[in-house]
Amino acid sequence: MDAAAVRVTGDLDSVTAPQVWGVLDEALEHARLVVINLREVLFVDSSGLRLLLEATRRTRESGARLVLIGAQKGVERLFALTATRALVDAIPVASAAADGTSAPMTNGGIDPLDNPVNARVVMARVMDIHERALWAHSPDGAIRRAWAPASDGDRVPAGARVEIYLDHQGAVNGWWHTDSRVAVNQRHLTTTGTEQERARALACQGTCELLWQAPAAAQVLDHHERCLTCAGPLVLV
Repeated sequence: MDAAAVRVTGDLDSVTAPQVWGVLDEALEHARLVVINLREVLFVDSSGLRLLLEATRRTRESGARLVLIGAQKGVERLFALTATRALVDAIPVASAAADGTSAPMTNGGIDPLDNPVNARVVMARVMDIHERALWAHSPDGAIRRAWAPASDGDRVPAGARVEIYLDHQGAVNGWWHTDSRVAVNQRHLTTTGTEQERARALACQGTCELLWQAPAAAQVLDHHERCLTCAGPLVLV
């Protein structure tokens, strides 16, 4: 799955809309799923609304998908007042887990060990990528095989540095490549993953704002699990 995430801050109006469209236009050239994070947008005028509607129309016509996440109440009201709510795919802000709890965050919100499923975080270098498998070599000498979508092979080349998240048994929870922002959450993947053709996308609404590719996305959400990097809430897109 080719996915891209776009973060918008400040007002989305006649001044900023052309800049945002330029970024979106580039993302839509390469990705089948584009997630626009509106968490830090408090005001959208008619120019910004036209941009969102045009981007939505373009993706639907091309068979792709555009999803808005983190839309604040003011933006949601705009959709309601203009009768455009049904025309956009917007997921409102998630402020807590389904059980009503909120995970603690440190280091400015980025601390993978705040997520109880993580026991260790190791840095590793990619050795080779074959089909949907990623092989990484960490400084402790361990060679680990992690699930990876085949389409991301070119984006995470051999020699690239990745962060790998391990559970208490030393199994891989997931990994991410900071340069390309390719991130995979492979929690609850019970098979080797080699037969998995596609992964669903889980968008983090916490501080890291990663777009996770998750072969077992439904199980991750069923267990009310959070982002592997910042323990932020996850939503299916």
